Amino acid sequence: MATANRITVRVECPDFEGIRKAAAAEVRAELDAIGDPVELARRAGRIIGTTTAALDGLRPVRDAAALSLWAYQAPPALHRSLGQTPTTLAKLTREALGLGAAERVPPAGRERIAAARAAGVTPVPDALRALPELAARAAEQQARRKAAVPYRNAAARELVNRLGWERGRVEAVTGMSKVAVHRAVHADGTPSNRYDEETRRRAVVLVLDQGMTGTAAGEQLGIGPATVRYWVRVERRLREATAVLRQRDPEIRCKAVSMVLDQGMTGAAAATELGIGAPTVRWWARTARRERAAGPRSQPSRSDLP
Repeated sequence: MATANRITVRVECPDFEGIRKAAAAEVRAELDAIGDPVELARRAGRIIGTTTAALDGLRPVRDAAALSLWAYQAPPALHRSLGQTPTTLAKLTREALGLGAAERVPPAGRERIAAARAAGVTPVPDALRALPELAARAAEQQARRKAAVPYRNAAARELVNRLGWERGRVEAVTGMSKVAVHRAVHADGTPSNRYDEETRRRAVVLVLDQGMTGTAAGEQLGIGPATVRYWVRVERRLREATAVLRQRDPEIRCKAVSMVLDQGMTGAAAATELGIGAPTVRWWARTARRERAAGPRSQPSRSDLP
């Protein structure tokens, strides 16, 4: 069966390496001239914010132009004009067509065009000219952002470790998240276990007493979730060991029985206040209630033993 000849189109390939080098050099020259860590943090954070916003606007338009060319004109080596790897382009096209990892990608021509139309991939007017410009602008913004990140992180470390700033203040100046500030502060090898006892206690209370997850507690306190989970494991083992020791204390047993039988507290409430298990308190209370009902006796029975 004869197939119609397709006209091969080629897309201009920008000098991405030169664009990235020039953009990064411009950012480094600007930030190297700043000696004040506060101003450095502010300026670097501003660059990161503006480039991130620019990329959020450029990427969808750039990708739409690339998909249009891939589907309807199929130029060779399109990934080079996009400034991405072949794998990245393949992922983009599979997602656009809704294909799974094992599904076949339609070859260039009528089959690919039909699949693109069915998936809602629309032709972009003048995509052949627009893609190189969009890709070059995206590469420039990405390089500027990448160059500014180390300066922002170094300034954050300086503000926290040397000048004693609160991390929340660093977040406000740089626009960083709590987790980002934490990672930046400890990226130079500074031990990440330099937390006071109050911070540890708050993290443990959030998880064990208030039911938060380790991840949520870490985000709230600006601590890595793995650190929070470690503190919780240690505290849980400590509480369990303490509860076992307290259950063997006759004074604790007498106090628990009095709280339930004389003060009217529930077994769970008494157990929480004394730091022991609720089943143990309820068992003590049942035993004491039976003993009181039976009256005094001269010989202890085996039920007296814990």
